[in-house]
Amino acid sequence: MFASWKENYEFAQQWSKRFAATQNDCSFLAVEYLKNQADFHMFQTGQFPPKSAQELLDIDDFEDLKSALDNCTDPWLLCAAVWLGCKELSRQKELLAGQETACQRQQMAAILKRAAFLFSQNLIPFRGTLQTMRLISRKDFTAPWEDSYQELLLSHNGQGTFRAATSDIQESISSFRREQSIALPASAAQEILNEIAVVFSGDWDAEYISDDGFWELELTDTQGKAYLFSDALYGDDETLIRISNLLRDRLGNGELVAFDGYRQPEHTVCKITLERKVDLEKSHATTGLPCEKLTLDRACGSIEWRRQTAYGDSCCRYTSVSEVGALLDLLSYPEIFRQPLPPVEEFLDVCTVPFYTLCVEYSDGISQVLQGHYDKSELPEFFPDIMLRIHLLLHRLEYGCMLDPKEYQLERLRKGKLIYCSVAFEHTDKTYYYRTQDASLHKGDLVIVPAGRNNRETLAKIVNIEHFAPEDVPFPIQQTKCIL
Repeated sequence: MFASWKENYEFAQQWSKRFAATQNDCSFLAVEYLKNQADFHMFQTGQFPPKSAQELLDIDDFEDLKSALDNCTDPWLLCAAVWLGCKELSRQKELLAGQETACQRQQMAAILKRAAFLFSQNLIPFRGTLQTMRLISRKDFTAPWEDSYQELLLSHNGQGTFRAATSDIQESISSFRREQSIALPASAAQEILNEIAVVFSGDWDAEYISDDGFWELELTDTQGKAYLFSDALYGDDETLIRISNLLRDRLGNGELVAFDGYRQPEHTVCKITLERKVDLEKSHATTGLPCEKLTLDRACGSIEWRRQTAYGDSCCRYTSVSEVGALLDLLSYPEIFRQPLPPVEEFLDVCTVPFYTLCVEYSDGISQVLQGHYDKSELPEFFPDIMLRIHLLLHRLEYGCMLDPKEYQLERLRKGKLIYCSVAFEHTDKTYYYRTQDASLHKGDLVIVPAGRNNRETLAKIVNIEHFAPEDVPFPIQQTKCIL
């Protein structure tokens, strides 16, 4: 039977103090630790990557070790490092006395102290006067443009930092999507810290009842003692909602995920309209070419798609105030509707390329209007993910329309460009370049290609399609075989 977190905390705390206090060679203490650890069944060593644990032991400089420990959030990994360190110490027949032995004791004590701190999560109520807070919020199942990681550091004097990233990173990674300094009046900072201190001065019974993500809170008092708390991002707890809204209001940051997982965007989308049509004056056809319109309306709680042709009209509508509202909240990031600069080269057959107009209206009266060709090269970067989320609600919608990935992910051939397809054969992940002049091919299509020295006709799958100028091709033109 495994020990509880409280028992693990007490065990690590006790042994951290013993390593720090001993004045003798620590090989004897290491042997005793290994025996006690085995009796305690603190962890199963076979579950841990020895490389990660060994890397901690290989750090010679104590300041570097403290920095590495501050960035480690896995107490079991730290226990594995202590186990490896004690195994090594117990094998040594003749230990070097003096400075080196002292460093080994110091190393074991520091690692165990950090492990004890991590095991203390939600066990010890906050006491004293709060000096600084560090809040980390991690969201699961985020869109590519959403923050999946946020970190807030705030001190009693009002100074602090806010950092955010769009991928699930470790705190040791220094590359963030955005990073900004915080400078609050000391009174506002004190109001926040006092409220946080009151909330976490009682017993905190974490339930982790949500799969939206989780938060970690580290509180440090004026004496330098740290307290650790953690729980799920939970939007139905009145206390968590209250302190989350307090943080957003005082910091002036509606994007803060905080404790409840909600965000209050500065610009809320109320309506999105997308139109796609072919210029009849430039095209050779006069009838049958469709004009499509897609509308997402928060006021009506609806998504509506309409197609008009010379042969008749068709329509598909989905109504759900909550789901459409949630989708528009998710899309309330003005930066996701930025339009890329189109290539300078013209399309090979520009008459057949549809035009689009995308209008995004916000509740504060601001609007964005994007226009261009309905082609991958001229649509916003996150357009495929946006359309996929809309299509999940309009699941009855027929393919071949503006929501079909083969329509909006198609990069049409431009003048002076060559088409290079990366194909893979059955039972292998290795890819090979082949050329083609067929601009209608799509990723995922099966094609026949000449393979090997004998150019044996073989079935292959297209895994990627790229367009290159002759001087930029990845493989010499004359040496690249063509799709049959």
